[in-house]
Amino acid sequence: DRIVDANTVTIGEVGLGGQVRPVPQLELRLREAAKLGFQRAIVPRGKTYPDIGLEIIQVSRVLDAILAALPRDEAGREAGREAGREAGSEASQSVNPPSIPGE
Repeated sequence: DRIVDANTVTIGEVGLGGQVRPVPQLELRLREAAKLGFQRAIVPRGKTYPDIGLEIIQVSRVLDAILAALPRDEAGREAGREAGREAGSEASQSVNPPSIPGE
C-alpha cells in the first residue's frame, strides 16, 4: 500500500490500453481544484494548460500518472520503496502465474 500525495489531483479518462485521455471541461476542473487547495494536477498530455497556480504534470499512460502521484523523498525515489524491499513486502515480490495442467 502506498499513500498518494494529498495535494495532488488527477483528471482524465483511462483507456483500456492504459492511456490517459482528456475529459470535457478540463480547464474548469483545474480551476476548481486550485480553489479547493490542490497544488499539483496530473492531466492528459497534449494540450497547453493555463497558469492557474497549479503545478501541471502531463502524462500519457496510467503508470506515469501513478508514479507522479506518489510522494518522493529527497533523493527522488518513491517514499517507502526501499523500506518495503528490506521488509520483503508483497509489492516487491514477484508472483508466478499458476501452471495449467497439460502444459
